[in-house]
Amino acid sequence: MTRATPTNAGLRGDIMLKSALFGPAPERMVSSQ
Repeated sequence: MTRATPTNAGLRGDIMLKSALFGPAPERMVSSQ
């Protein structure tokens, strides 16, 4: 897992992963960062 390259696929995976952990629309939190 490489976080050096923020690709769409990587971002999607991260969002999906956070979604599974946090639940409700984590995309906003990820976008905030």
